[in-house]
Amino acid sequence: MHLYINYQNANGDKYPYLVEDVQTDGDYITFSWLIGPDVVAYKGQVKFIVCAKKGDGTISEWNTTLAEGTVLEGLEAEDEVVERNPDIITQLLNRMREAEKIATKEAMQEYVNTYLTEHPVEIDETLTNPYKNKTIVAFGDSILAGWGWKEGTGIIQPLKEKYTDTVWINKAESGANMAVTSNPSHTPIVTQIKNYTGAADAIIFDGGVNDINSSIPVGSIESGYDASYNTRTFCGALESALQHIMDRYPLAVKFIYYSTQLRKRQLLRG
Repeated sequence: MHLYINYQNANGDKYPYLVEDVQTDGDYITFSWLIGPDVVAYKGQVKFIVCAKKGDGTISEWNTTLAEGTVLEGLEAEDEVVERNPDIITQLLNRMREAEKIATKEAMQEYVNTYLTEHPVEIDETLTNPYKNKTIVAFGDSILAGWGWKEGTGIIQPLKEKYTDTVWINKAESGANMAVTSNPSHTPIVTQIKNYTGAADAIIFDGGVNDINSSIPVGSIESGYDASYNTRTFCGALESALQHIMDRYPLAVKFIYYSTQLRKRQLLRG
């Protein structure tokens, strides 16, 4: 709600005055009217009313009955008033000048910080950590496990440090092949995947470098999804692992990495 003093001086000039210090106490409203020079510019009767308007832009308003006051002696000696801005324009200009003094970049930032402190915003943690309380399982070789079984040296470690509210299960083994061999020194990656029976919201696995170092055949991709895969080749083991993951964990997020050296080797032989 806004209060105005609508007045008419003794010369018949009409102006509004915006009340700036409205105070309420129960059924009582108190305010002051700073008399400007336009009010007392002429001798005679000054007429005025108090007008209350809603601050939401609607037309509804309330007015008092007409009141009068007597100006015994005007502040101007001549009969004509020297032209001047209406009181309300002067008030608004003064308000703008005061606002410019306090509306600095630093002050605005302080207001925002204070508001956010008093009205904290609850942010959905899944926006910053989509894997909160989720289980991520890793299969692979030393790239994920760490060189020489040294925990903390694989690429899973920085992920664990970033997503601390995630359950991490690392089944990777340093030196593991993707394919099955007759005398494996480490669990083949395809076997790591098939032996795991727990939960998984996301799966990360890699492989291929040790297959190259062990001269394991690359093999070829089968044409059918339910084909009998030759897991003693890289392609056969990879397809078999992928089929198992898709069948057992269809909704899990999959991150797959394999050595680009395999493609180079295949091109050189082809």
